[in-house]
Amino acid sequence: MKTVLLALSLVVSAQQRDWRAEMKQSLDRLMTSEKKLEDFGFSRRTHRKEMNADGSVKKEERLVLRRELFEGDFVTFAVEKNGVPISAAARTDAEAQVRADRRSGKPRGRASGRSADDAWIEEFPEALAYTYEGDEAINDRKAWVLRCEPRPGYKPKNLRAKVFEKMRGKVWIDQAEKDLVRVDAEMFDSVSVGFGVLGKIDKGTRFNLERIRTSEGVWLTAKTNVRFAVRIMLFKYLFNEIVSETFDYRLLRSR
Repeated sequence: MKTVLLALSLVVSAQQRDWRAEMKQSLDRLMTSEKKLEDFGFSRRTHRKEMNADGSVKKEERLVLRRELFEGDFVTFAVEKNGVPISAAARTDAEAQVRADRRSGKPRGRASGRSADDAWIEEFPEALAYTYEGDEAINDRKAWVLRCEPRPGYKPKNLRAKVFEKMRGKVWIDQAEKDLVRVDAEMFDSVSVGFGVLGKIDKGTRFNLERIRTSEGVWLTAKTNVRFAVRIMLFKYLFNEIVSETFDYRLLRSR
């Protein structure tokens, strides 16, 4: 009987948590991890498919990149394309570019690729409503599972954040460290940006994110899968799928 009462109390406690605050904390931690990524070397395997309207593959490319430390700066170079190894000249060229950038004073690119244009992502916690669905073990770690859907009455501050008005899905948050472990999201309806002039994201667009905890205790992205159908500026239509897997994380620089 005590076990049953304890289980019930845990469920009630979970349901009464401020999940929006938990989500905001998880997003803040993700942003912090993005900065720490700058000090890691890794390998990244990307499979990009351009699709026809009927879902058949029009064109595809597979690419493997590697990020290494070179003379105090990081270099990223291709090691394989469409299953064929690339010569060592690719790394040599990347290293030569590091030296050229250093001589000219040109700033080096970031590992994460995040920019000021991604500010709209910060609206994620406020734009959606969260419902606790239970606990789940991922890689032997307990995570909260939350269902998310558009929050009634929320008005996006950023034009790109309009996507949240038509988005639903689930998020998994590590219970011990409050980090995002997994995100599954989809567009359940199409959404236009700038009255359709700037673009339109079609219903059925999906996004999946999986993160892992490195041996240094840093949570980093292990896999993303984006399947999207968008129209850009009324003229260009894209129907693509991009799967990216990042592995062999190594902390190569300490600050």
